[in-house]
Amino acid sequence: DEAVTRQDEAVTRQDEAVTRQLSILSRPGQRGGFRLCVKLYKEGKMSQIIAGWKEGTTVQCRGPFGAFRYQPNTCSRLVMLAQGTGLVPFIPILEQVLGEEEEEGKVRLIYSASSWEEVLCQEEINEFCGFWNFSCKLFIGDRKAVKVCGVPQREVVWARLGEKELKEEVYKTSLVASSRFLVCGSKHYQNEICDILTTGCGIDNQQ
Repeated sequence: DEAVTRQDEAVTRQDEAVTRQLSILSRPGQRGGFRLCVKLYKEGKMSQIIAGWKEGTTVQCRGPFGAFRYQPNTCSRLVMLAQGTGLVPFIPILEQVLGEEEEEGKVRLIYSASSWEEVLCQEEINEFCGFWNFSCKLFIGDRKAVKVCGVPQREVVWARLGEKELKEEVYKTSLVASSRFLVCGSKHYQNEICDILTTGCGIDNQQ
């Protein structure tokens, strides 16, 4: 899910309102507050505003927005493909799925990042690896490998996720027909991954 954040930009001559969509890290149904994940860009207008936030700053938010609703045991395998900040909306879903004691389906996370420094939510991912039904594979576009700690059920590949690698992931088990796929990232990433899944792998759009 996402929340739309708005703040009046009094620091500019136009006094315009700046609005951005931000990913929510909190679980659905959490009361009393929520967490947002914000990536700051050096030249970003909203980033410059957020960088000046302090405790007590008033920010207008509306939402959340998002169509996915989790229901236990609706598929035998849930495959989540994320790029960059596209991982963030998956974190609350993973917490909900893995926290469901009656869930018997397996969860596979395929995460792409440009470098190891750009890998988000590392602590959460490592915690998820402690669940019997979770595993993940991280594709790091920067081929200059760095030394990282080994974590059970987590594989790190120092290469970009391509069509060959994605097809291998799809067909590595016999659960393709009963699998569900979630994709989140840049528009280019989503279009590319969805095209491979539907055209290259024959995955139904409803999966």
